[in-house]
Amino acid sequence: MTHEFDGSDSVIDEGGLSLRQKLNLVVTAVLGIALALFIFQNTERQQIKFLSFEPNMPIWLLVLGSAAAGAVLSVVGTALWRRKRRRS
Repeated sequence: MTHEFDGSDSVIDEGGLSLRQKLNLVVTAVLGIALALFIFQNTERQQIKFLSFEPNMPIWLLVLGSAAAGAVLSVVGTALWRRKRRRS
């Protein structure tokens, strides 16, 4: 059995994942670990000012909420970009 290498990211090795998928997995894991460390080191409460709201909340909750909002925006943005790209 021979395999031709065409330079695309969809080349699958014996592990079942492409190089790009493995890289994405490693980067996601590193960022997740960094986020967890930051959360565990910042447990004190802080008054947050946003528009007319001034809640008193733990910093970890603010960071986790911000990370979740960023993840949602990333997924939505990627989906919109792919949809626009398919139409052209």
